Amino acid sequence: LQTFPKLFDEKAEQIAAFKYSTGLRSTMGEAVAKLSEITPTLYKEFAQTKGFKRLIQSLKRAARDPEPEQDT
Repeated sequence: LQTFPKLFDEKAEQIAAFKYSTGLRSTMGEAVAKLSEITPTLYKEFAQTKGFKRLIQSLKRAARDPEPEQDT
């Protein structure tokens, strides 16, 4: 199982450079953000890639400042 994070980190530049559709870009950004601790190189590459910079920043902000729960 530890082989996959290593592979993703080794191929980080190639994976981040791929042209993703809008929906897949959002999904990839969320997945990369969640895996940031086990694939730091992949996370860093996405965080510096056009099309992902703002998404990653927004995901980081949301993780830091979760919205309060609303009563229904």
